Amino acid sequence: MLFSDFNTIVNILIKGVCIYIFIILALKIFGKRSLAKLNAFDFVVTIALGSILASTLTNSKVTISAGFASILVVLFLQYLVSNFTVKIPFFNKAIKSEPALLFYEDKFLTKTLKKERVHKEEIMQAVRESGEDDMSQIKQVILETNGSLSVIKK
Repeated sequence: MLFSDFNTIVNILIKGVCIYIFIILALKIFGKRSLAKLNAFDFVVTIALGSILASTLTNSKVTISAGFASILVVLFLQYLVSNFTVKIPFFNKAIKSEPALLFYEDKFLTKTLKKERVHKEEIMQAVRESGEDDMSQIKQVILETNGSLSVIKK
């Protein structure tokens, strides 16, 4: 059997269109930051929005208004946290991690690699992706707060 009943399909279609439009409008209001993967908190917001969308679409007990309210709560909390991190230095340090120097002047910083759980092979991959194949041409590699590796050439 492809589906249980036609009403379920229609309900999902209507909810899907409504929630989709609402998410786009809400993100426009709350700003681009809401979908940025700048740090762990921003990543959690992105995952939460996807989860809310899925729950609203697939669970017949979740109403469109409950989906709207859930989205607004997540985006409002993200908005508050991002404002606090800009205005309150202590809060910023509590929420965000610091960049970590993993490679500097022809040396892998082993202690930092272990602490950050990064393998040398991952650094080598980032260097290759930057268009370089010779580590002697690299000044430093930094693990950024969003988990990406920045390669700075000499």
